Amino acid sequence: MRRANAPTAAGPWRLLVPLARAGYGAALLCAPGPMIGVVTGRPPSRRARQVARVLGVRHLAQAAVTALNPEAEVVALGVVVDLLHAASMFAFAAAVPELRAAELADALAATALAVAEPTMSGVGRPKAIGSRQQIEDGPPGPPLGCWR
Repeated sequence: MRRANAPTAAGPWRLLVPLARAGYGAALLCAPGPMIGVVTGRPPSRRARQVARVLGVRHLAQAAVTALNPEAEVVALGVVVDLLHAASMFAFAAAVPELRAAELADALAATALAVAEPTMSGVGRPKAIGSRQQIEDGPPGPPLGCWR
């Protein structure tokens, strides 16, 4: 038996996280000042705006890659990138108090995306066909199919 393609198994909902990520990335790229200012309550420095733009580009690139290729390995790599990013933001929040609110907000956004991406992408879910399901050949893996 063969596993069904993830896009067919999850349907149009699989694009929800990449679209949300793309919107977040576009906002960071195009309007970093207001994005940071809303969270911190004050205008950000030029450096903070530049960093936000770089992060926006990363989110846009990751959204495009996962939307076009939602395979298990790609989604898993994206989760790792998001969790590493979240860890770095939590560390910066501890070290740089003047931007703590923005760093914590970004860390929480990265964590939420890391959790939502494999859940909504449909990776690892078998597709029902009639009363039978298609499953992947091979030994059983961990509970989340994207970690194989």
